Amino acid sequence: MENKLVIWAGAAVNKQAIEKGIKEKLSGDYLIKERELTATESGFRFLFDDETGSDIEISFSQEQDFLTVYVSGNCSWDVVRLYEEILAMLPDEEGAA
Repeated sequence: MENKLVIWAGAAVNKQAIEKGIKEKLSGDYLIKERELTATESGFRFLFDDETGSDIEISFSQEQDFLTVYVSGNCSWDVVRLYEEILAMLPDEEGAA
């Protein structure tokens, strides 16, 4: 996967909740069902667009109660689209400057 964007989700975000939310978004907006997702060591991957062969991998890293979400893929425009949608799902941090 040549294109990768990183989201530092913060300490207040629950990995299981954000993963479930992403899967629901994929199912609702893109008709990508959970059975089409392939589990990876730290997340899952799937075929996002069969016309372009766009593969996406979403992975998670939890260190000291701080969640990081990685969106990787071979088509940059798809990576950016999913990155923005996942970022919009996260709660705004109060008091952020």
